[in-house]
Amino acid sequence: MIDVRFPGGQVHIRHGARVAYRFEFELPDGSAVVVVDDDDIVPPRGRDFECRAEGLWFAAICETAGEHWSFGLEAFGLSFDDAVAAAAGGFGERVAVGYDLEWEIAPRGRRETSASNGVGDPPTGAVFGTVLVGSDVYDIDGPGEFAHS
Repeated sequence: MIDVRFPGGQVHIRHGARVAYRFEFELPDGSAVVVVDDDDIVPPRGRDFECRAEGLWFAAICETAGEHWSFGLEAFGLSFDDAVAAAAGGFGERVAVGYDLEWEIAPRGRRETSASNGVGDPPTGAVFGTVLVGSDVYDIDGPGEFAHS
């Protein structure tokens, strides 16, 4: 599992024998875009985590273990009037979606172990880069969480 969260968005990749992908992003006007593929994407081969499916390409690349990851997306997604409609699913308008994002651990970021579950909270870090929705470009630069298992 790979999970990246930042203000307004998140990337979730579940992997095993097959791969499932989800990206959600809320635009400044309150509308939202979602890219989902739960149709059994073939897992990647090799060191980098790069997958292709119909209308979808994404990559998650470990630049420095536990400190820096890069993420890329080129896909078609669905645009919704608001985040509530996006979460409910249904019919949206088809739109081109992409991103070029980076996650880096904060200088003092560290994994804290929780006494209740022993798993710990995701390391504190920052997410920066750009998200593309149609012809619009959104700059991302803020706090972010990253989890990988």
